[in-house]
Amino acid sequence: MWSITKKTRHFATITEVSKIKELIENIIYIQCDTNTKMAILLSLLTAQRSFSIRNAAWEDIDLENGLWNIPASKMKMKKAHCIHLSDIAVQLLKEYKQISHHDLLFKSIKQKRKAMD
Repeated sequence: MWSITKKTRHFATITEVSKIKELIENIIYIQCDTNTKMAILLSLLTAQRSFSIRNAAWEDIDLENGLWNIPASKMKMKKAHCIHLSDIAVQLLKEYKQISHHDLLFKSIKQKRKAMD
């Protein structure tokens, strides 16, 4: 009988706190679109999928209580999900909300009424 072995794939990881700090500082100081920068930071701070990040709406974010309620329609498994936001995530989102004038957190640059691609 033939046996098929699946090749193990290892993904790059950062496990040292100093390297994580360096990565976040590089993201903060990089010259790029604010939407992109904030999406990357929120992704790191919440460990959410790209689709959830890109389709996040302000109506789903409760900054007062530090919660992000993702509706089932925006989740891969179609189950609603509640994320407790860290203090730094809440602080960043409060600052970002002051310059964001759209229903979605991360609007598309090409199509203003749609989510970031």
